[in-house]
Amino acid sequence: MSFKEDWTFVTSFYVIVQIITTVGYGDIAPTESGELFVTFYVLLGTVLLGGLLDRVTESLLEASDQRLQESLQGLRTSMDPVGGTCAPADGIFTFSRSVYSLLRWILVYLFFLAAWVAYFTIFEGCSCSYGATRIDGCEEGQRCAATGGVQLSVLSASYMGVITFSTVGFGDFSPKSRKGRIFGSIWMILGIMAFGKVVTHVSTILHEWRMNHKNRVLVSRKVFERMDRNRSGKVARGEFVLYMLVRQGRVKQETIQDIEALFKELDQDKNGTLTFDEINGRLLPSEGRMVRERSGISSHGSRASDSEEL
Repeated sequence: MSFKEDWTFVTSFYVIVQIITTVGYGDIAPTESGELFVTFYVLLGTVLLGGLLDRVTESLLEASDQRLQESLQGLRTSMDPVGGTCAPADGIFTFSRSVYSLLRWILVYLFFLAAWVAYFTIFEGCSCSYGATRIDGCEEGQRCAATGGVQLSVLSASYMGVITFSTVGFGDFSPKSRKGRIFGSIWMILGIMAFGKVVTHVSTILHEWRMNHKNRVLVSRKVFERMDRNRSGKVARGEFVLYMLVRQGRVKQETIQDIEALFKELDQDKNGTLTFDEINGRLLPSEGRMVRERSGISSHGSRASDSEEL
């Protein structure tokens, strides 16, 4: 970009950081000759970013599985000798630990935001900018503000920091000076990471709060009847496993019903078991296919509502 657009290294670095962080102020845009390069650069960057987000999602799912295992382990170890009630201490401890971690990342985020505000209100002061964004007629120095230079107030700098770290990037306020763009390029990466951590921990706390609420529900006659799917008056191991999977939000209630309907369809002699001949060569559909065949719509919210009912 430095050679294609005749930009300085600082300007090129500043624009690239905006692209990879998706902030996109829009204060500096490529000319027509550089639009083709930026188009492919953004597409390639989006693909790479998608792969990174996929790995992040996998790590979050693994963390969710780990929390589920810890929750179930806590349920097993905290059962009283009678076998009726579970102590919620372990869940409360985990929840408190997550709140502490959230508060720590909020402080980190506020530190980056405070440093951003301090730099652009105190150290940068008024700026006439430079290059393609230089303000015509502006004079650096004491006459900067009087001749149209940009000087941010604490409120404006705070606003710019929040908009930047959240990757919204309206572009109404953006770094103007060379030093400001160097600082902003580095600080926006750190601030976005801190803000992402805050959002992740908030989501984790909400999830753990819901799970802790579910874990404290005592088994009543109504709950027992939901476990006893065949109305035999006894809960078999398979029924208990299915109930816990739905209750923990790991599978939808509709999915269980679809699987049971598929089993009945495959069970040609209706004896409650499947032989190899009955399933030989049959294509077992995935959950997504069963959902599409049933309603044509797959909704994440329905799984949450199913687990909340239980």
